[in-house]
Amino acid sequence: MAAINGNNAYLKFGSTVFNAYWTKELTYNPSVDTEDVTAGSGATHIAREAKLKDNKMGFKLLYDDTAHAAEIADVDIGSKETLIYGPESNVAGKPCFSGPMILTDVKLSQSVEKIFLAYELSFVQAGAPTKTLEGGGTF
Repeated sequence: MAAINGNNAYLKFGSTVFNAYWTKELTYNPSVDTEDVTAGSGATHIAREAKLKDNKMGFKLLYDDTAHAAEIADVDIGSKETLIYGPESNVAGKPCFSGPMILTDVKLSQSVEKIFLAYELSFVQAGAPTKTLEGGGTF
């Protein structure tokens, strides 16, 4: 199975590029609701059609006090900006997600075994994305 060097991930929200250390946790959750369109008498199975698409994303970043404090200060819950994410960096031809997102949640966790802080940023779609990973979007 192929593997990538996960510390090359690229994340930009509005004008803020996050250069923090990445943990193993990232969620990218595109989804679509469905609608029951079963019609006619004698139907034996439900027929469904796709409705509106949605995207949710979450990133857990380890805190780097020399860079990350300023980056976290630039974002606030409720902010609506363009989010650009590249799992393999932002080099031309690499996979890319880009679209308007709202920052809905910022969680802080601190380890008691080692001194490190982590921020978890959660986003929801705020409009149609311009590029998606499953749609073949690239930088």
